[in-house]
Amino acid sequence: MLQLLQKLNITDVSKREKLLRVIKNPVTKYFPVNSRNVGFLYSSEKLVKMSKYVDAVGDDVILVFVVDAMAHSEIDTVYR
Repeated sequence: MLQLLQKLNITDVSKREKLLRVIKNPVTKYFPVNSRNVGFLYSSEKLVKMSKYVDAVGDDVILVFVVDAMAHSEIDTVYR
């Protein structure tokens, strides 16, 4: 995590390949066109099994999963 915060990316040591990088807002510009955005919240009132949700959605739908990893915030309503 420290490497991500300092260098804005995480690189594989052996292959010198970028594994993770910080992107600028709005992140929705990186999502595929006409994708369905699904947000995961720790404090959510509704519990859904992800495997059942994915099975219920057709193969023609592109899913983007957003994980809430913020300590004192919440996912913006754009992702819900």
